[in-house]
Amino acid sequence: MAVSIDWPTKVITIPKADTTLVDIGPPEIRALDTNQFRKDLNALQAGENGMPFDTTHTHIAPITIGGVTLARSVEIINGYTITFENGAYAVNLTESNNNISDVVNLNTVSIRSANSAGLTSFPQIDLQNIKLLVENLRADHTGQGTIFYWNPDAGDDNLTGLTQDDAVATFAQAHSLATSGAHDIIVALSGSIGITTTTEAIEITKNDVFLRGPGSGFQIIPTSTTAPTVKINALGVEVSSMVVGTAATGGQNAIEVATGANDFLIKDIRIPDAQNDGINVSGTVAFGKIDSVFIEDAIGDGVHLDGDIHHVTITGAEIEGCGGNGIYFSGTTVRECVICCETKLYTNTGYGIRIDSPGTRIFIDQDVSIYGNTAGTLLDNGTATEIRSVWTDDLTESYPVDGQSAATPAQMLYSINQMLSEFARTGTTVSIKKRDGTEAFQLTLDSATAPTSSTQST
Repeated sequence: MAVSIDWPTKVITIPKADTTLVDIGPPEIRALDTNQFRKDLNALQAGENGMPFDTTHTHIAPITIGGVTLARSVEIINGYTITFENGAYAVNLTESNNNISDVVNLNTVSIRSANSAGLTSFPQIDLQNIKLLVENLRADHTGQGTIFYWNPDAGDDNLTGLTQDDAVATFAQAHSLATSGAHDIIVALSGSIGITTTTEAIEITKNDVFLRGPGSGFQIIPTSTTAPTVKINALGVEVSSMVVGTAATGGQNAIEVATGANDFLIKDIRIPDAQNDGINVSGTVAFGKIDSVFIEDAIGDGVHLDGDIHHVTITGAEIEGCGGNGIYFSGTTVRECVICCETKLYTNTGYGIRIDSPGTRIFIDQDVSIYGNTAGTLLDNGTATEIRSVWTDDLTESYPVDGQSAATPAQMLYSINQMLSEFARTGTTVSIKKRDGTEAFQLTLDSATAPTSSTQST
C-alpha cells in the first residue's frame, strides 16, 4: 500500500508502512520524510486520475540567504486533508517546514511537527565541523571522535551513551564504547543538584580517550583499596575537571600514569587526602603535562616522577601539606622536565622540590614559589639543574666571596641591602656588615679622597 488520494473528497491517505521506525517504544515513534511525501503527491497528480483535479500542495526548495540555507517548505492547499493509517503510534514530520498537522484528520495517531521560523536545511549544518572548530581552540588533546556521556546518578548501561539523556551509568561501559585512537571524548555528568560522587575506580587503556568532567561537582572517591583511583595506561589520554580522591585506607595513589602512557594531560584536578602520592608517573613516560592541579594533604608526595621520565611539564600547580615532597624527581633517568607558571609548593613535610641523582636538566622557572616546607626549599642532587631565580620566603643570609664566578639570588639581595644600610669606611677600605654587625666582606677603593671604583678584597 502506498500514499493514495481520494480525488473527489480530497483526502490523502498515508499508510503506516510509508513512515520510518524511529523508536520501537512504547510509545512507538515513526517519521515521515515530507520531501519524499511531496514527491509522491507530484507523481499522483501527474497521473491520469489526478490531472483534472486541483493541485495538492506548494513547494519551496531550500534557499540560501546571507550564507544561511533555510529549509524547504511544503504546504497542503486547495482543501486537501491528510489521514494517517490508524494506530497507536506517533509520527515526526521531518525534512521541511509544513502545515500537515493543520490539515490532518484526527485519529489515534499523534503528529509531531518541528516547524521553526529559523529552521535551516540540516545538510547545510555540519555539526562535526562545528565540533572540530570548537575543539581546535584547545591547546592540546582535541577531540575529533564521538562524544559519550557518563552519568553515575541517572545513567543506564543499556543506553547508547550518545546524548545526555542516553548517558551510561559506569565509566567501564563508556570506555567500552570508545574507540582506541579515535580521539573520543567521555563527558562525566553531574546527575543531580550538588555533588555527584562515584566509587568506581577507573583505568583508561585506549589511546587518545579524553575524560572531562564538570569541575568540583563531580568526584571519584573509591571504596576499593586495590588500585589507584585513576590509572592512565594508554597513549594521549586526558583526565580533566573533577575531584579525584582515594579510599580512606590502602596506600593508593590518586592518579597513576603507567609506563608507556606518553603524551598525557592531567588538568584542573583537585586531589585531597591521597593515601599515597597525589600524582605518580612511573616507568618509561615521555611528553606529558600536569596543569592547574591542586593537591593537598597527600600522605606521600604531591607529584612523584620516578623512572625514565622526560619532557613532563608541571604548570600552575598548587601543592600543600603533603607528608612527602611537593614535587619529587627520582628514578633512573628523569630529565628535561619543567616546573613553571606560578606553581606554588608550601608546608609540605619534605622538600618543596627534591631532585635525586641522576636527574638531569630539570628547569625551574622564576615564578615558582616555594616556602614553609619542613625539610627545605630544594634538594638538588641532579645534574645541570637550571633555576631561574626562584624566590622563596626562607632565604638564608649569605654573601659572595672574592673570585666567586656567580652569586645566588640570596647573596645578591643581602649584599645590596647591606651595602646600602650597614658599612664602615677607613681610608680606602669599606667594610660591609652582616645583619648581626660582623663583617661580611670588604671593598677596596681606588682612592681615599675621590674614589671612582672599588673591588671586593675578601
